Amino acid sequence: MLNLTPNQKESIGINFILNQLRPLSPYGLEKKAALGDFVKNENDFENIEQILNLEKNKLDDICGLLSHLKNIRGAAKKCETIALSEVELFEVKGFLLILEKLACSLGHLAFKGITITPMPSPLTTLDPSGQKLTPFSLSSPALTKIRKEKTRLEALNLLEERAAIVAAEDAEETAVMEELSAALRPHLQDFNNNMDNLGKLDLTIAKAKLAAKYDATRPMLGQTQVILQEMENPYISETTPNFTKISMTLPPGATIITGANMGGKSVAVKTTLLNITLSQMGFFVFAKTAQMPYFDNICFVSEDTSSTQSGLSTFAAEITQINEIIPKIRHSSTFLAMDEPARGTNPKEATAIVKALAAFLAEQTRGISLITTHYDGIPGHATAHYQISNYAPQLAAKDAPIPQHALEICKRLNLDQDLLAKIEENL
Repeated sequence: MLNLTPNQKESIGINFILNQLRPLSPYGLEKKAALGDFVKNENDFENIEQILNLEKNKLDDICGLLSHLKNIRGAAKKCETIALSEVELFEVKGFLLILEKLACSLGHLAFKGITITPMPSPLTTLDPSGQKLTPFSLSSPALTKIRKEKTRLEALNLLEERAAIVAAEDAEETAVMEELSAALRPHLQDFNNNMDNLGKLDLTIAKAKLAAKYDATRPMLGQTQVILQEMENPYISETTPNFTKISMTLPPGATIITGANMGGKSVAVKTTLLNITLSQMGFFVFAKTAQMPYFDNICFVSEDTSSTQSGLSTFAAEITQINEIIPKIRHSSTFLAMDEPARGTNPKEATAIVKALAAFLAEQTRGISLITTHYDGIPGHATAHYQISNYAPQLAAKDAPIPQHALEICKRLNLDQDLLAKIEENL
């Protein structure tokens, strides 16, 4: 389960990535809207790889057909109990024609968990001539006779007689629509199955296009630790020149990232969190190589304006979050990221709290936690320690001193020279 607030999804870059995911059909858009459930198999990744290996012309043909699909879910639902209108029957016929062309275009391609099945019997019902043309009109021998008579009466300007024949025409059209709908009714499950599989195919193609755009990598799930080499965060790198690629190995337990404020700790956490989250949702990731477990939960403890707006202080909101996450950490495979926890209280108490958090999370080996902090003495209580150097985390000893770069950052930000001089006097 993805335990992230809307603000956190925005700050991590998940919304940025999802906004670039562009399915072509209404069924693909349905699948995109339902994203959030974690993938527990490799089917999505294998299907993405197969799409990436398709010839461009073939993929263009498939995409063109998907883009012309109309949403007939409402018609399928209505058909369960009452007759469809002529317009609805027209849309169903169009769906069946595209479905047949798609199945032909896919040919011998076999996607795992995705099956597009032509429906010849319903298509014959709506296209008895077999011409495979898009236009549709209601027809029957009785309708043909009635319409000829209506034309004759119109030519003679016999309006009263025409009104009677129009009523007969309406009644016969209703009977034809009921008959056609009754013929479609036994196939409704096949319609629904195809709509579901078309959505899966469309979303998988959208994921493959996203992977191709960023030269993303297939993650290997089912490992015991997280290994991410040369990972990026497109949300950050597109607005930050010379984004430094990040490599990290996170064992079960707790890993600490230390470094000065504005040194890159938050970027490292958000980049790691983005790539882990995407991997669990069946996306390729923005890294050279990626290995990680299947997680039951992904949680992020960070400053969140939605909590403070609801009346909680930053510190109280963090403690509430942590208390809700602890059962998940204890009883399931959970990835927990924490960005500068306890920053909302005094440094002495904050240091004690973060030390306790590091020690507690180091004992919870069913999950993996990543914590940033600038407080002293924390890494010795954790499983592993990274320090920020040149805006990227570097593996460090647990007893390595916490870097003190506040003065350097003040200089980079062109702090007022008089104020800067006074700071240097006090250091």
